[in-house]
Amino acid sequence: DDERGGGFEGDDAVGAMGAPTFGAFRARLLLDTRRLLAQLGRPAGDDEELSRALSRQGAPELAVLFEAVALLVARVDACAMQQECRDHQVRAVRASWGQFIHALGAVEASILGPAARPFSETNWWSPLIMRWRYYVCSLFSWGLLTEGVVQEVAGRLRGLGVVGVVDPLAGSGWHALLWRDVGGLRTAAIEAFAQQPISWADVVVCDARRVEGWGLPPASFSGASALEAWALHLSWPPHSPETVGADLVRAWPGGFVVFLGERGDALVGDEGLTGGRAFLDVLEAGWEQVWRGDIPRWPGYADDISIYRRKAQPPPAL
Repeated sequence: DDERGGGFEGDDAVGAMGAPTFGAFRARLLLDTRRLLAQLGRPAGDDEELSRALSRQGAPELAVLFEAVALLVARVDACAMQQECRDHQVRAVRASWGQFIHALGAVEASILGPAARPFSETNWWSPLIMRWRYYVCSLFSWGLLTEGVVQEVAGRLRGLGVVGVVDPLAGSGWHALLWRDVGGLRTAAIEAFAQQPISWADVVVCDARRVEGWGLPPASFSGASALEAWALHLSWPPHSPETVGADLVRAWPGGFVVFLGERGDALVGDEGLTGGRAFLDVLEAGWEQVWRGDIPRWPGYADDISIYRRKAQPPPAL
């Protein structure tokens, strides 16, 4: 998962030695939201709850989304203080994640759906949504996966003989947790940036292009052939000129790639926000798409998820 970086660098949300201050992420979210409302000329009252202020100004959908993001961030605060997230807390986070996805869908429908509200009513929403997105991306993932999508993709992968997923741009490890706990797949997660606000799974801190055995436990890695039954999960690989996405696809010895990101529009020359044209060229040259599915999106983005299988090599010329 990448756009890129660990998030919250220089913030007071993380104190000395990386120890989080109690409630710091949620407090920062509230402060950011209050400041943005003031800058937008729609200030909340001094003692007014922010969700009430949003509803008062004609944005009840936005109020629900704000409450969902605030709850997610509060749950992260609780886990970060303990330096771990216990099983019952993870279950609560997963439930809150589902509520957030539902609230985000309602906001997207209000902005871009068939029955969208007039632009004059929603044109001030974007700065707030983009700031809240920063919290979700930094603490969870850039690409959004529902548990239903994870179950469907995992089922299709198992049907293709896949037993595990390598996430080489894992960020916080949220996708690795979903592949493992919801998808029932084995996982290996790698992330180049050491400072993450929270880790949802065991993440090897290393540039995935240099880690031995693609992060698999030694007992599971017996050479490149062991990865034939694994899929490479690339979620939001960074855009060109960064080459890590293309580098990983070129180096991947396994038979499958799961790509979560934008593809761009060839008609207008748009490369999208993930990977870029160079990455897509590498992917499309050596791999064939066998399935594509929709995922939740932040308004204005066009990412989806797909499974690619390595193209069969032509027989050698006689």
